[in-house]
Amino acid sequence: MLSYRPVVLLVCALWLAALHAPLRAEDAPAAPMEKETVYTDAYGTVTQLYRDQATEADLGMPIWQDGALQQSGIYRVRDRKSRDMVRYAFARISTTQRMEAIADFYLQALGKGARRDTNKETGEVMVFIGDKSNSRIVTISPKNGDILLLLEHVEHFTIPPRVYTEQEKQVKRVVEEISRAYLQARHIAYTMEQQVETDPPAEKPAPVLTWKVDFRRPRQFTLNVSAVGMIGLEIATQGGKLIVTRPGEEAVEREIGAALSSGSVPEMRNDPIAGLLFGDTLLSDQVDSLALLPVGDTPPDRQVEVVLTYPEDNAVLHLFIDRQRHVITRAVTVVRQEEGQTRVIRTYLNTVLEPAPGAATTVTSP
Repeated sequence: MLSYRPVVLLVCALWLAALHAPLRAEDAPAAPMEKETVYTDAYGTVTQLYRDQATEADLGMPIWQDGALQQSGIYRVRDRKSRDMVRYAFARISTTQRMEAIADFYLQALGKGARRDTNKETGEVMVFIGDKSNSRIVTISPKNGDILLLLEHVEHFTIPPRVYTEQEKQVKRVVEEISRAYLQARHIAYTMEQQVETDPPAEKPAPVLTWKVDFRRPRQFTLNVSAVGMIGLEIATQGGKLIVTRPGEEAVEREIGAALSSGSVPEMRNDPIAGLLFGDTLLSDQVDSLALLPVGDTPPDRQVEVVLTYPEDNAVLHLFIDRQRHVITRAVTVVRQEEGQTRVIRTYLNTVLEPAPGAATTVTSP
């Protein structure tokens, strides 16, 4: 918090400018929201609700009557599951009344615990109460002989932790089990064959790519990508840096830092295994549903298919896991678009997981 104008409020203001703002459901005002917009950005898919003319119930305080109301409104934003994130109500009023009288009025109106702060440089007075989850703020500012009031009510809502069903817990255990195998291995190597299928079929199908990866923690890394037997990309650590080479182009150097991360090798960002190598998680907040399916007649303690749905990306990830060897043998990503769907099939061959000293024995897949 800065003086009181909570950092919470500053964050909300930034969010209102960039994200357009957010809000909640249980304490919703009786008046209906007038405008609804659904959009997706870096924060995910949200529904923004807005209504002109905030009420005193929205603001949590009386509206100053001896003046001219310039503007008021209330914003509310929900996540894709209709859970409220933030509510922001405001009213801007112009008046000729004395600042002291207004400050005294709102100190009493906000009740026990309300505080006052005066900016000695600008003469602005702030009366406020609450904390980062629920704040009511009155800002009284002199301007051109008049007094401007800004009444604000900011509510931030914590989304409760996800409660998994018993079936989802089983999926979660399998995913965590395979994630540990890759994350704890000091040496990982594999060959990945990538094939792309589209529906409807593309006029010119994408070539099959072969990715060869060798990673020794924390910073020794090589990657070769080829198509039809021709190398198209090579990345390797050298002298504490990543050297990126493409045919016909000058080599490019990248800084690594203390350890490799998914940001160090963006070329691999869509490979589920690459994320596990660098400490990313498959079970992010973006996963909507989890399922565990059998693979033919194979017992589930030997091989399973995990299905993870990512609605933000209109994607479904199918992971085929060999639980005996603790390796992923195949990953199929299905992305649905307006013009059809794309299937990216990644088959993992010659996988080597060499554990850290004292851990389990080395795993090698066929």
